[in-house]
Amino acid sequence: MRKTRNATGVMLAAIMLASSAPLTVNAMPGGMGGGPGFGPPDGVRQGPGLSRGPRRHHGPPPITRQLEKLKELGVSDDQIQVLKDLEYEMGLERVDLKAGVEKAELSLRQQMESEAPDHEAVLELVEELNTARGEMFRSHIEMQLKVREVVGADVIQKLRPERKHR
Repeated sequence: MRKTRNATGVMLAAIMLASSAPLTVNAMPGGMGGGPGFGPPDGVRQGPGLSRGPRRHHGPPPITRQLEKLKELGVSDDQIQVLKDLEYEMGLERVDLKAGVEKAELSLRQQMESEAPDHEAVLELVEELNTARGEMFRSHIEMQLKVREVVGADVIQKLRPERKHR
């Protein structure tokens, strides 16, 4: 009877340990999901440091890829050159910002995968990651505002595709 109890206890412990492993994986950044607050945040692919930055909207393509349409709408060659320069400058900035997000993700992942994550260090890394993502979002919005300043709100409105109501 005693051997049966010990075997049952060992089996129970093994089952509990095996069933808690998926919860631990899901709780880590880059995990496979598991509900709100689990798994990768929006805009982040799973894998070591793979980030797409802010989630892309399915709107019009970058402004300089619409050169023909811009010219049809009366945008001057000088304005188009300003847009090209702006897109290049913001592209360079975006590369640096993406690198910051990826570094923060890697640091957080390393801390979370350690045997005993330091609670305070994890929270600091979360703040660092949020700040990096916020800077990417700020840059995206800043680009939109600068484009609007160059071509005007009326041109931007005409470039937007017609949205179908559901």
